[in-house]
Amino acid sequence: MANQSLTSAVVNVATSGDNVIVTGVAGKIIRVLNFVLQPSAMVACTWKDGSTALTGPMSVSTSGLYPGWVPPQAGGLTVGHFETTAGNSLVLNLGANTQVSGYVNYLLAPQ
Repeated sequence: MANQSLTSAVVNVATSGDNVIVTGVAGKIIRVLNFVLQPSAMVACTWKDGSTALTGPMSVSTSGLYPGWVPPQAGGLTVGHFETTAGNSLVLNLGANTQVSGYVNYLLAPQ
């Protein structure tokens, strides 16, 4: 993971629409390795690369969403569930005003 820094961010949002979870860094991509989403009521959640959708709307129930870690590939290549374009923020879009808590583990990696 040379030139990469494993970091976590808290998910604590409740407003319908776009919510910045990780602010973009110039020249770096945000590669999501793992995340947990736990809403207080069923809500559609969409991960975005700035304003561009990275996932389709996921209906997340109060049971939560725990997609697990993406293991490293041969040669130590670190892949993830998805990643932003360099400099863009990682955004969680909510389909309704519903409390969503959790976290995201990610790498800041060079472009």
